[in-house]
Amino acid sequence: MSMIVVNQYHNVRHRMKPGDVIAFGGRGIVSWIIRKWTRSPISHVGIVSRVMTGGIDSIRVMESTSLDGFTGVTETRLSQRLAHYRGEIYWLPLSQRRRNALNLKLYYQYIYAMEGRAYDAWQAIRSATFDGAESHDKLFCSELAAGALEAGRVIDAINCSAVTPQDLCAFNLYHFTAHQLKGHLVDIPNYNTKNPENFGL
Repeated sequence: MSMIVVNQYHNVRHRMKPGDVIAFGGRGIVSWIIRKWTRSPISHVGIVSRVMTGGIDSIRVMESTSLDGFTGVTETRLSQRLAHYRGEIYWLPLSQRRRNALNLKLYYQYIYAMEGRAYDAWQAIRSATFDGAESHDKLFCSELAAGALEAGRVIDAINCSAVTPQDLCAFNLYHFTAHQLKGHLVDIPNYNTKNPENFGL
């Protein structure tokens, strides 16, 4: 049985690995619309990378969002997102079986090839209403994260453009325990229960 536990970033930082998902429950108007439309407290997702900079191991999150005047796919330090984000933040670690399947080379090739691409607001809306044709020219948040997991061979085949933030959290990809790192204690509906294979195809 899957569950959400409250934890502190410094307690779990050393366990975070590429392919893990970071889920957000925001407080802004766009986040409210997404939460309302998908009937979920989750409004946004990103995906973890680990980067060595000057001999320092840095936990990053790759996401398609609006930050510092740029709207699109960008990489930021997770510690900065935790410090400044208004709302809930969760760490969803991949299960050992899914992690064993992860091809790190292909995973990193994908996320860095996508870096800098524009945010796809129209497809984000379509994903919550009906399935659209898959496209990676522009990306919304869960489309990026799902694409990274598909490219890295964690998921065999899905329509990434049909995946909402709630869908990604519900996919059966994770360790049975998710960790809430910030905000009021809020459960994620159907966490880790849905078969992702062929989703939206």
